[in-house]
Amino acid sequence: MTLVQIYAALAVSSIDLIIAGIVLAQNYRSRTNVAYASMAASAAIWGLGVGFFLLTKSSQLQNILGRELYFAGSLIPTFFLYFALLFSEKEPPTRLITALVFLPMLAFFILYFFTDLVLTGVTISSEGVRSVMQGPWYHVFDVHIWGFFITAFYILVKKYRNVF
Repeated sequence: MTLVQIYAALAVSSIDLIIAGIVLAQNYRSRTNVAYASMAASAAIWGLGVGFFLLTKSSQLQNILGRELYFAGSLIPTFFLYFALLFSEKEPPTRLITALVFLPMLAFFILYFFTDLVLTGVTISSEGVRSVMQGPWYHVFDVHIWGFFITAFYILVKKYRNVF
C-alpha cells in the first residue's frame, strides 16, 4: 500500500472526528446529536483502523486491526439506525427498540474478537495486498450492515419523502 492511501484514510478519520466534535458542540445533551456524533466517531475509528491496518507489518497486529475494522464497520450502521429512529420521531425509541438496535453489537464484539466464526485471520499476497479472511458466519456481518443501513434509509425516506 502506498503512503497516499494510508494518509487518505487517516485524513478522512480526522474529518470524521471534527464532524463528531462540531455536532456534539451544538448540543451535547441531544440524543440525536449524540447518535450522529457516535456514527461519525465510529467512521473515524474505522478509518484509523484502515490506516494502521495498511501501515503495520506485524501479522498479529494486522489480525487485531482487521477485526477492529469489522467491529467499527458494524458500529456505523448501528448508530445510523439509532440516529434515524431518533431524528424521525418526536419521542425517542422504546427501551426494547433501543436494545434491539444495540444488543447485536455485544454479539459482534464476541464473534469478532473471541472466535473465528466471522473472520479467521489476515492474508498478505505476494504483491503486498492485505485482506481479511472470511469465516463461516461472515454473511451475518453482511446481513447486519445491509439490514441496518436499508432500514435507516427507509425510516428517513418514509418520514421526509414529501419535503422536496
